[in-house]
Amino acid sequence: MDESRKYPYVKFRVDGSLYCMNSRYLSSIRQMPKYEKVAHAPAGVMGMFRQGSRVISLVDLRTELGMNSLSDDCMEFEEMIEARKQDHLNWVKELERSAHAGEPFLLAKNPHQCAFGKWYDSFHTDNQTVSFHLRKIDAPHKKLHRLPRK
Repeated sequence: MDESRKYPYVKFRVDGSLYCMNSRYLSSIRQMPKYEKVAHAPAGVMGMFRQGSRVISLVDLRTELGMNSLSDDCMEFEEMIEARKQDHLNWVKELERSAHAGEPFLLAKNPHQCAFGKWYDSFHTDNQTVSFHLRKIDAPHKKLHRLPRK
């Protein structure tokens, strides 16, 4: 029997890159199991879980492929969003200050020129949940930048 028919390849995507693996090396494909973290485990080992009577190591494929772990990417994303939020809080404070002082507002009025706008215009993700939430920010962000009229 043809080896590829006996053990077909499984295609999968990790961080936008396409990979494949011979199914001979897979025991199962399933949703992420509940697992226990292991103290002092190597960087690529997320933890361990039971499958029947066996204890299985859960490996972070992203880390093993030399990429940031998903949790690191999420943390970086949260930090970046928090920084863009702070940029806009500072922007609003400067708008209020300039309005009260009767001075011209000198920060970005174009929503595509602020740090968030530049990032937002170039950002792409396959994660539908992230895309959905970011699209909800777009209209209020543009409306905010229309406030200064001077």
